[in-house]
Amino acid sequence: MKFFIWILCICMLPSITSCSIKDIKKKVSVEWRLKKITIVADKSLNHGIPVAVDILFIDEQTVLDSLSKMKALEWFSERKDYMRMYKSQLKIMSYEVVPGQIIKDIEIPYSISGDAIAIIIFADYLADGSFSSLIKNKSEARIQLGENDFETSN
Repeated sequence: MKFFIWILCICMLPSITSCSIKDIKKKVSVEWRLKKITIVADKSLNHGIPVAVDILFIDEQTVLDSLSKMKALEWFSERKDYMRMYKSQLKIMSYEVVPGQIIKDIEIPYSISGDAIAIIIFADYLADGSFSSLIKNKSEARIQLGENDFETSN
């Protein structure tokens, strides 16, 4: 009888303690996932011209490594190609922001940010520059679009 109980315990142990890597990743991302964003544009934004803002939610380190080196100009000119290449590892929220506009408390659904390991923001300014920002470990963020550049904060 003891032998039977011992075998039963061994057989049930994996089902009691099993936890996949994906489950662990989800638990970690839920703790810090980005839940809200506010976008505030100065009245002098981009010399009076609207700015496209893309918020990228990245699920894999290799994709993050590739996109984090990129300038906004490259992202916006080749966005369709990257979206096609990384369609399962990348989710995007896009906005066209006009001078003086405030977009308050944008709720980020779990389906978009839940598996993200990082978030990159690109802004399409007229001037030459990087115009990108990497966000990690924040549950809320504020994007302040200035005349010639932008900043992120929580």
